[in-house]
Amino acid sequence: MQNKIEDNSIFSIDIKNHVINLFTQELFIDEQFINKQFLHVKMERRITILCEEHFHIAPQVHKMDRSISKLLEARVKAEGLDEGTLMHGWILRYLYEHQDAEIYQKDIEKYFGICRSGVTNIIQALEKKGLVYRASVASDARLKKVMLTEAGRESHEKLGEIFKRMDAELEEGITEEELQAFLRVTHKVHLNLRKMRGENS
Repeated sequence: MQNKIEDNSIFSIDIKNHVINLFTQELFIDEQFINKQFLHVKMERRITILCEEHFHIAPQVHKMDRSISKLLEARVKAEGLDEGTLMHGWILRYLYEHQDAEIYQKDIEKYFGICRSGVTNIIQALEKKGLVYRASVASDARLKKVMLTEAGRESHEKLGEIFKRMDAELEEGITEEELQAFLRVTHKVHLNLRKMRGENS
């Protein structure tokens, strides 16, 4: 009786495998596609588990920040670029993307959440490298715009390709709707942080 049950079980498995093979062949589903679908299901399951666990925003953001920074630093070094620190590269990118606007030190402080002395040190370091310069404003001699030099623009163009590739890889598998939801959430977290620091929105 036991042998009969085992034989029937093996027979059932054979039939199941045969049906699966026929099904995949009929729909022209290759092994790579199946593996991707299986991986997607595993990822969805992992996300579900994470959502069911007690979630803390701060350590998750900190973890992502450290991982992204380390990876970017490694890629910048691999390309033979030397920007001193990764923050220098971020500021060059910010200035490059806002070339048509008048950017002052306070704008950099606000955008990156860095104290005045910290931004002053970074700008001075970038000035020494010939990547930025400060220009006086005719309406107010106390104000100085922070602007890229030609060398600064060229430096960013090299860094920009690294940033673009990184962004593309980070956004892989994320829909536009999910990306917009993520941006809305991070914006709200940023506003909450500003309130915690006693700053105006």
